[in-house]
Amino acid sequence: MHNYVITIPCRLKSKRFPEKLIKKFKGKEIFVHTYERCAKVCSPKKIFILTDSKKIIKICKKYKINFVLTKKKILTGSDRIASVKNKLKSKVYINVQGDEPIINPKDILKIINLSKKNSKIVLNGYTQISPKEAEIATLPKVIIDKNNYLIYMSRSLIPANYKNDKDKKYFKQVCIYAYPRAILEYFNNKKTPIEKSEDIEILRLIENSVKVKMIKLSSTSFSIDVLDDYKKLKKLKG
Repeated sequence: MHNYVITIPCRLKSKRFPEKLIKKFKGKEIFVHTYERCAKVCSPKKIFILTDSKKIIKICKKYKINFVLTKKKILTGSDRIASVKNKLKSKVYINVQGDEPIINPKDILKIINLSKKNSKIVLNGYTQISPKEAEIATLPKVIIDKNNYLIYMSRSLIPANYKNDKDKKYFKQVCIYAYPRAILEYFNNKKTPIEKSEDIEILRLIENSVKVKMIKLSSTSFSIDVLDDYKKLKKLKG
């Protein structure tokens, strides 16, 4: 059994932006960039693409990337990890979403190192965003308590700025997670009501009274959730 593995769930049938993971950026597919970011801080032997797509598997073979074939009907990326836990045995599963092509490798390493110190706690990343960004409905906004545990996450603007405070701070989720093996039992079932309403999978744990420790990460990354994100990505230099 591994102490940890990095799993990158990849599906092509995204409702908001179909086949986004195989869109090209600087000559390579988006999910390949995500993989390469992970490979900067971890042995490729510990990194696995999880997918039901023949197109993605073909690309994995081209770049000699490890992959695990999964079932087609799976609810979320976290459920996809849960579905392979008996094939891919590990104490901790680092979950990096496939649509994070410019994710900071240092952020991935930070989650890995913290999970090594406490392999029994769920970790998730977050970072500060501008008030304007906080109004974007596709971005999951984060509210944490004084000990940095997740209180709630929503695509709506939270917390409300009732008194129009100009210095109000907002935070968004960064899609890097650390799941202890035992926690995956929650991701082998149906979605919970609030998770379904918000379309945010980590809320399944909150609804089941599982604590999630939020880790402050860098602010340079963004996920490719919709076409506008891809257009923004293609404008990047360097």
